[in-house]
Amino acid sequence: MTDKDSLNIDQLSQEDKSRLYKVWKTINEMMEDRGYDRNPDSNMNRDEFIQKLSQQLKMNGIFSKTDQDNPEASRRTYFEYISEQKLNARTIDKFVEMMRSIPKIDSGIIIIAGKLTQLAKQKIDEINPIIRVEIFTEGELVVNITKHELVPKHILLSPQEKSELLKRYNIKQSQLPKIFVTDPVAKYHGLTRGDVVKIIRVSETAGKYITYRIAC
Repeated sequence: MTDKDSLNIDQLSQEDKSRLYKVWKTINEMMEDRGYDRNPDSNMNRDEFIQKLSQQLKMNGIFSKTDQDNPEASRRTYFEYISEQKLNARTIDKFVEMMRSIPKIDSGIIIIAGKLTQLAKQKIDEINPIIRVEIFTEGELVVNITKHELVPKHILLSPQEKSELLKRYNIKQSQLPKIFVTDPVAKYHGLTRGDVVKIIRVSETAGKYITYRIAC
């Protein structure tokens, strides 16, 4: 990205700095929940985070998912916080260019301070069949919604587990209840169409209750 995309830490209020720190914590927790390796910097406290941010002037990084048994299945995701109030198609092009300049990056996450323009939405739709780019707003990551007591645990099934589930109940995947990929929890877990999640609800009266949903 260009210099104008850098963050001027001195111009940020204490509230803004705290908000960025919360976003940083949530994206680290989110990627860990997706099975990515723990980021060594994820344990930084607020002051350490602000100090690092003031040095590199950007909130970005790479998350890796290492598969020791099958190195070809390993994944690397590049993420970046973009402070523009309106994310446009040109900025997305620059983000993808940055992704492609980093070895073995196969997906990206953009965190935006403002809004996504219609042209930017169209650009994302054009890009995703080639390389996956997810968009999150600050508001979606300031709080980790999966830690709320009313949000049940969601576990993404592997293709093999999905196949075994359908076989066990002798059903087609179209017969499963649905969860939209735009659902906040589905976005958090990075669900794509056809993914199946196991949802575990726990209550004092009913005990543990398990359901399954397919992303659509």
